[in-house]
Amino acid sequence: MKNLVFLIALSITLSFMLYPNTSMAQDPLKVSPEIYKILIENDRVRVIEYRSKPGQRDALHSHPQRVAYVLTPVKLKVTAQDGSSRDLEAKPGDIYWLEPVTHYTENIGNNEANILIFEIKEPPQKRSTIPLKQTDPWGSPW
Repeated sequence: MKNLVFLIALSITLSFMLYPNTSMAQDPLKVSPEIYKILIENDRVRVIEYRSKPGQRDALHSHPQRVAYVLTPVKLKVTAQDGSSRDLEAKPGDIYWLEPVTHYTENIGNNEANILIFEIKEPPQKRSTIPLKQTDPWGSPW
């Protein structure tokens, strides 16, 4: 009986490892804190800095809709949840609109990859009635 329980537990564990799903994917900041750093977050957006050394790979994670702005030349292998992969090369100044995804990346280039990621959150249900001047620390007129 103990062997049967062990085999069932082992089978379940292996199936989760071999066939990950979206519900298992986590926040990149939690699963790969050495690569992702939060720069700012509020109820509308989260800005993340991605820094990856050559050969470095992050863990499986998910992103909502987002904009990515490339700061350094990058060459990444991007692997989707289903195991399909593609190589991505981008140069500084490239900017991309990206749909929600579950994936992991590996820096296959010769230099550190640095990208700013602007994750879009759902809009708030109620708009603030506080005048812009009171919420803007720089006092911008717009």
